Amino acid sequence: MSAPAFFWYGWAVYWPGIFAALGALCAGLGMLAFRGFQGRSLGAAAAFFPVAVLFSLVLGRFFHWFCHPLSYAGFWPAMTGYQTGGFALPGAFAGVLLAAGLFRLAGFIPRLGEFLDAAAPAAGLGIAVGRLGDRFSTADRSWFVPAREGFPFSLPVTDAAGTVSWRFPVFLWQAAAAFVLFLLFALLFIRARRARWPQGSLFWLFLSFYSAGQAVLDSTRYDRGGLPFNAFISLTQLLCLLSILTAALAFTDRACRRGRRLLLGWGLVLAGCAAGSYLEYFVQRQSGRYLLAYGLMSLCFALAALGVCLLFRAGRPLPPGGDPSSPSTKAAAALGGSAQANTG
Repeated sequence: MSAPAFFWYGWAVYWPGIFAALGALCAGLGMLAFRGFQGRSLGAAAAFFPVAVLFSLVLGRFFHWFCHPLSYAGFWPAMTGYQTGGFALPGAFAGVLLAAGLFRLAGFIPRLGEFLDAAAPAAGLGIAVGRLGDRFSTADRSWFVPAREGFPFSLPVTDAAGTVSWRFPVFLWQAAAAFVLFLLFALLFIRARRARWPQGSLFWLFLSFYSAGQAVLDSTRYDRGGLPFNAFISLTQLLCLLSILTAALAFTDRACRRGRRLLLGWGLVLAGCAAGSYLEYFVQRQSGRYLLAYGLMSLCFALAALGVCLLFRAGRPLPPGGDPSSPSTKAAAALGGSAQANTG
């Protein structure tokens, strides 16, 4: 919980809600800045954002109720009483994607791939701003205690006996990671437009990068949303694994149609996801070795994201002269150069 930021006509307004609204506003403005509506009128954008926010609130609450059913009196009170309770970020992703699909069917979004590419850096900015609100609440606390007080941005927690322990600020680090992704994909957005990357490429890359980091950071939360039938892995972690695999499949489809080799990319994806999942099992049983476990887990999911990047490179369109790195293209270029030397 957190102390109210202020009261408005008898309603308590909390800092997490304020930053969540600011995050949604930043994401919306970012999508406009990256031309997510491909020159459509502002009326289409003005109609899209309320629908996306509504879907995100409903699905975010549904996911939170599904993972924390004991926090509510029942399903209907959870879905109708928004003064209390929480929201799950995967529901916000699902709400935006659902709204985008409906607006695509209605013709307001002519090219869904370009829309999602514009939404990728905007989502990073929105998440970075929205997560800062939990700095003011007890939600920004990890289950493990850093080895020393000097751990970057650690937060003090005092128990009933007056003992102070220093907790890892998981949401603050999630905000920092999302902001780095925003900067990275803002630059990649410019590069993708100039190089004419296939539509949707930037979205799938962002999804794999964000999922790789989120799978690690969500493991550190003391209130992560476990599945009702399996508390070993959280719903967010499961969705992160599925997102990485889905991104790999999307790029594989393009690469197969061009006859590229996929063994290395898929090897990194599968090995990274499998090893990262095992390390989640390891850290739950060897909590005193969390630095080793989370260091290796970060490396494993980074390798999985690297595998997705390799599949993306394999699926990119060939230049007019063929693949410049292939032996046949190099041999043809060498023969062409020798022929020009002989004729000269």
